[in-house]
Amino acid sequence: MKPDALQFYPVLVIDDEPQIVKIITRQLETEETLRVTAVSDPNQALEALDNSHFALIISDNNMPQMTGIELLRAAMERSPHSRRVLLTGYTDQTAAIHAFNDHVIHRYMNKPWDKSKLLEIVREQLEAYDQLQRDDSERQELKSKLQRRNQQLRATLEAARETQDELGEVGGPVIRHRLAAVAIADVVSYSRLMGDDPGATLNTLNDCRAIWRKYISRYDGRLVNSHGDSLLAEFGSAAKATRCAREVQSELNLLNAELPVNRRMHYRVGVAVGEVLEQGGSLYGDGVNIAGRLQSLAEPGEVWISRSVFENIKPSIDVAEFAGEHKLHNIAEPVGAYRIRGQRISA
Repeated sequence: MKPDALQFYPVLVIDDEPQIVKIITRQLETEETLRVTAVSDPNQALEALDNSHFALIISDNNMPQMTGIELLRAAMERSPHSRRVLLTGYTDQTAAIHAFNDHVIHRYMNKPWDKSKLLEIVREQLEAYDQLQRDDSERQELKSKLQRRNQQLRATLEAARETQDELGEVGGPVIRHRLAAVAIADVVSYSRLMGDDPGATLNTLNDCRAIWRKYISRYDGRLVNSHGDSLLAEFGSAAKATRCAREVQSELNLLNAELPVNRRMHYRVGVAVGEVLEQGGSLYGDGVNIAGRLQSLAEPGEVWISRSVFENIKPSIDVAEFAGEHKLHNIAEPVGAYRIRGQRISA
């Protein structure tokens, strides 16, 4: 459990009962990588947080000066990267669950506790702390690379503008025509989810978007836009667009399996191939329209593809079933549609 960048993990323990503080400290100090600071006054804890950084904060909830939840909420503002664990009695569980859902705490543990369970939670939280530190380092590195790349792009754009001025080109926004595979996805019952619990819905939506970004990148696609609960992505081939959509739906099923039934977030997905027009970073045209219409026909968790997509990928796919010819709004001819089997969500 020894971290890469630190020789030890600083841990802050707060409980208004000195005897409890001593017990927790003694149990934690059996781990050689932990350096424990223990206090009995929440105000002392806040002062310690103002002067030092702690990888882990463990606080009792039932204290006279302020509750542990109030203390950890203040600690979150002072030290957002610290992991926060609440010790609570059975009568405080509802408040602890709300604090967990609001991301004020990362774990809670009932009193009286078992030493092995305490150390298990401590190890788990410090592993999460290490991962966050690594992720933060990677983000900083990527941010630096992106800044350098943006500087290069700005220089290239400025040079292009100068060339355009020299050539005396005058006109409106450039419109580019091309043939592309397009995937459009939309969340089912998003308004209901937001009405029930906006915070939890946004958290789940961000998790879903991260899954989409991962697979769009894996299949060399481009996320064109992701407004609200919908997204549009462009791919270089029908096969890549379809594989991306199928694998996203599979991983979303795993994500949803961990959520209550009424909090699950399902997507409908439509995939089409057609001519698209790009202007100002947005896509238009029959390919976009057909993908959008097929998405609206799909059931939650399904991927629907157009006949042109099916003809492109037919030699390499055996899980598509014909879903009929459909007259789509603003599309002159009926469009044959295929449903990707195995993606529909059962109850």
